[in-house]
Amino acid sequence: MNMIGLGLILGSAILAILGPLAEAQQRTILRSQVLSDAPQLALPSGIENKPGQAPIEIRPGEYLVDTLPQQAPRVVLPDGRVRHFLPLRIFAVDSQGVNMDLQVAMDDLRGGMILSGDQARFEGEVQVGIVDTSDPASDEALQRPIRIFIISDATEGATPSQVDIGRVNVQFVRVHLASGEPKPVQVRARSSIYQGDQTFCTLPARPALCVACTPTSIYGFGLATADVSVNIETIVPGAPIAATVTADKGELKEHALTLGWGGSATTTIRSIGLGRDKVTATSMKAASGNGVVDFIFPWGFIISTIAGSLVGSSARLLAAKEKRAGYYVKKIMHGIPLGLLTTCAYAVGVNVSPVVPSATAGEAVTFVLAGLVSYVGKINLAKKT
Repeated sequence: MNMIGLGLILGSAILAILGPLAEAQQRTILRSQVLSDAPQLALPSGIENKPGQAPIEIRPGEYLVDTLPQQAPRVVLPDGRVRHFLPLRIFAVDSQGVNMDLQVAMDDLRGGMILSGDQARFEGEVQVGIVDTSDPASDEALQRPIRIFIISDATEGATPSQVDIGRVNVQFVRVHLASGEPKPVQVRARSSIYQGDQTFCTLPARPALCVACTPTSIYGFGLATADVSVNIETIVPGAPIAATVTADKGELKEHALTLGWGGSATTTIRSIGLGRDKVTATSMKAASGNGVVDFIFPWGFIISTIAGSLVGSSARLLAAKEKRAGYYVKKIMHGIPLGLLTTCAYAVGVNVSPVVPSATAGEAVTFVLAGLVSYVGKINLAKKT
């Protein structure tokens, strides 16, 4: 074996031995960098160390921060408040050297971003503090206060934008949020011991518009309509608000609606083509809402129309004096187009039948209209009263 080959073998062996050690050293450095201004920290007792990391002790006033793989679950408190947590665990010790397992918590005090009384903005209120999950009854003072910076999507920001927490479980500082837009507001935080932004939660804008389509499925191709009801929550009293309704494909009778607080407004939508249509209601004073309606193939409409046309044509033929076979075929072929034209016209609001039915929809209506006009043998364009 030549010297070059021997060198390659020795080099590979050295990399195989030093590789895991270098990786372990890298993990140690990365773990320490998370600790911000406390570079010489260790995992608290009871927490396993990673391979290759030398354990060191946490001193009072020092913190070890560990990021969680996913958002910590929210908690509903006995008084109904919803508590959110940053996806971080903070390990520390108190003045007696007892381990503390800390989390940064935020309580939503108003249930989202609520429209103000003057309808000028959406306002939210939260309170931020630090809880010791290992001892929820403790009110232990932190050896070194933790500063928390509040970051949000609110157009008018958060007041105050930073809070200092010096005691666990009992010290919570209120933060006011304000936004001029009816949109959800994401609340994030950065702390003095961990520089990366972490998300608390997203506060919904309220009141919210609710959209309901009745029925939820109608015949397509413009043959039917559905009622679109837009409702608003009752949150604060005030003047009625304006809402705009849009549809992805259907034709709305009205796009601009006025809603009273706690009330509703209704318009109609006519189908266009086939498929699912999304109806959206928006307003500058409320969060948007969506509803859906399906435009389905009009099998029932077509079958009832053809059946009515055949019955009407057959009734006319039975009363006719002429009995030739060609005459039968001619009258039936004449009756079906008349029936289809009559029922389609009636579906869009034009009545060309000889009667004015009290019912306005359903297979029985199309059957009767098609049958009557096929029996008469012509459409009636005279004005109906």
